[in-house]
Amino acid sequence: AGNLWKPRIYSVGGWIMLAKMLKKANYEVIIVGGPEEKDKNPIIAKKSGAKYFGIFPFREFIGLVSLGDIVVSSVTFGFHVAAALNKKIVLLNNTFNKYEFYYIVENKQGVILEPKVPCLMCYKKDFDHKCVTHNCMDLISPQEIFDNIKKLDS
Repeated sequence: AGNLWKPRIYSVGGWIMLAKMLKKANYEVIIVGGPEEKDKNPIIAKKSGAKYFGIFPFREFIGLVSLGDIVVSSVTFGFHVAAALNKKIVLLNNTFNKYEFYYIVENKQGVILEPKVPCLMCYKKDFDHKCVTHNCMDLISPQEIFDNIKKLDS
């Protein structure tokens, strides 16, 4: 996720742990992203063993996403591409109203995971003193994401 909506950003450490779990379970893991993730994604790939091929123009990005079976994303361009391609999706959501994306659940296309905080759907572009934690997205554990990937894959 880019810096426009900072609360949507899942931590580098969380992505590394998730990618390691997936690799250990014999999944092929590819990290994708745009210019705002260019510094993070190589770190995630190097520390987890995932693949990262760099930043691509839109058409090539869409082509790369089309190769995957399951996409894990917050509400990003990647999520919208995955939804348009009818990919299975694990959507990490905290900022927006989950019912905007409920069609992925209704169509058995995926699952929406949210942190257990009282301030969901805050539509904040950054965390502030009213937030219950520094980054509520990190309350969604890599294990919870992994477990939901396994369910979608069965």
